Amino acid sequence: MAWHLYALLVGIDEYPPPSKPLRGCVNDAQGMEDFLTSRFKEQQLSLLKLYNQAATRDDIIKSFRRHLGKASPGDTALFFFGGHGSQESVAALYENTEPDKLSETLVAYDSRQEGQWDLADKELAVLIAEVAARGAHVLVILDSCHAGTATRDFDGEFHRRTTPRSYTRLAETYWFHSQKDLPKNLDSAGGWRILPAGEHVLFACCRDFESAREVVMPDGQRHGLFSYHLVRILKNLGPQASYRDLYRHIQIRVSNINPNQHPEAEGRLDQKLFAGKTLPRSPTYALQRMGHRRWRLNAGAVHGIVTGTKLAALAEGENRRVASLKVTNVDAAESGVEVIQGQLSDTSETYPAVLTSLPMAPLRIAWPEAPKTEIGQELSRSPFLTTTTELHAADVVVRKREDGFQLFNPHNDLEVAPRIDGNATALVHALEHIARWQTVATLENPASPLEHAIEMSIHLWLGSPSKEGQPQVASAPEEGGEIALRYQGDKAPRFTIRLDNRSDKALFFGLLALGESYAVKLLQGGRGRLIPNHSLWIRPDGISASVPDELFQKGITRRRDLLLLLVSDVDADFSLLEQGRIGRPYQARRTTDNRGQLNLLDALMENIGQREIDEEPQAAVHHWTVDRRVIVAER
Repeated sequence: MAWHLYALLVGIDEYPPPSKPLRGCVNDAQGMEDFLTSRFKEQQLSLLKLYNQAATRDDIIKSFRRHLGKASPGDTALFFFGGHGSQESVAALYENTEPDKLSETLVAYDSRQEGQWDLADKELAVLIAEVAARGAHVLVILDSCHAGTATRDFDGEFHRRTTPRSYTRLAETYWFHSQKDLPKNLDSAGGWRILPAGEHVLFACCRDFESAREVVMPDGQRHGLFSYHLVRILKNLGPQASYRDLYRHIQIRVSNINPNQHPEAEGRLDQKLFAGKTLPRSPTYALQRMGHRRWRLNAGAVHGIVTGTKLAALAEGENRRVASLKVTNVDAAESGVEVIQGQLSDTSETYPAVLTSLPMAPLRIAWPEAPKTEIGQELSRSPFLTTTTELHAADVVVRKREDGFQLFNPHNDLEVAPRIDGNATALVHALEHIARWQTVATLENPASPLEHAIEMSIHLWLGSPSKEGQPQVASAPEEGGEIALRYQGDKAPRFTIRLDNRSDKALFFGLLALGESYAVKLLQGGRGRLIPNHSLWIRPDGISASVPDELFQKGITRRRDLLLLLVSDVDADFSLLEQGRIGRPYQARRTTDNRGQLNLLDALMENIGQREIDEEPQAAVHHWTVDRRVIVAER
């Protein structure tokens, strides 16, 4: 069956009292409609529009389920909302998911009428999960803010926010509590104490504590600042663009115009726009214009960038180098750069960039015969790898097998990855994959003032959250600096994570899981902003600590995984640190001068322990720190 896009577009301007009316939301929805009808063929596209009075709470929910629910595996379901956003006190059942005890909401046309409710983020989560459970790719675009009161600025700009409700809402008022026709896997935790998490990509016009601006644009009409530029960027991006490409452009465009509004994106951003198909990772760095001949990189010390790192700026949509740059100063989440060769256009706001030069501590490969072979020559070309004849000094042992290679731990002679099929290039990619993982795992920032600002604690998971919203837990045993979780018979242990902000300031965090398959993944719910003296449970549904059957049958009874908590006093895109498991090696793109593209994980190949000897050390204006826990499952 041919691919199909199902789109539900909601735009609400004509709110009845007491909500304040808006003027640009329908324009934004119509702008998205115009883009979709121009980009996709009529037989590929099914549009449903709910504007003003048609966009009641019940109609939004029903249309989401009935229209977007038609999307089959391989199809795409798009939900666009332009209107007021707000907050409300979270139902006690879900307090464990909200560090500030508030839920973000979308305000439907009739939400503030007697006996009606906003559409809470918990309700939207179940709607998304229901569609995603059927195999569709889900994209959500929200142009509404989630805090504050209805205001109008002195310069004539509107904020898309309305007064938060002061009551504490009961969980029974959420639409899904009364439904009997949901897929069984969405209610597996019982009583809706645990909400499902359907895979999706989200674009939001601002952070949850910021305002969404609505202004008069050059076309003479009022639009949301975010939606107006989003549509124009989509029109200019090529057919192979990814969500990360879109995020890079929209984030810079909006924040340049309004420094108090920063668009957010979540999900697998390296997928093709509207298709849900993962693309080879494109350049993940972004260069942003900061003034005449002044540029900024969207990564900093928390990502492993150091003074002196060199980059190449590329022509948009091409692999052609247009300028070479060097990092001159490093902050926690961004860096200053200068052009050392070539020229960047005075009319461009942003450029994609790749790393071209950086000091590094290479992965040590034990393979005595390799230096004498063609494979050894291939290994020697990689700046990330070096060979050694000393087994005790190696990080990985390589052994040649028929039609492939096997990689072993030099200390226990266990395989560290599936067999690598193919030629020397595939082997080099796999070893570089391990090298990037290893350097992320050892990332440090000694003597940070934020050390222990957010306390991470690991707890044995004993059951779903109680009626008070707290998961049932017990203290996790620690042995030799590791959290030991043992099977009970054939039942794998489960754990959950609690974060406590002990500082007097709001802090940003990213919680990464580094597995033995050499994947680096942001945990579900593991990125956000935690306000002072508040706590947050990460995965209150429990995380399985298992030893897979295929490993157990080989005699492997222990599995070791690493949790890495990155904390910063400035927002950072922690998703740039992700990579897949070793069975899905990094796919490098090549620039026209044959320099390999390096992604953000490659920046962490810097020898962290030697940073103090940099010729021009630069102190970060903002601060960051890292904490880690080792989880060992025993079967």
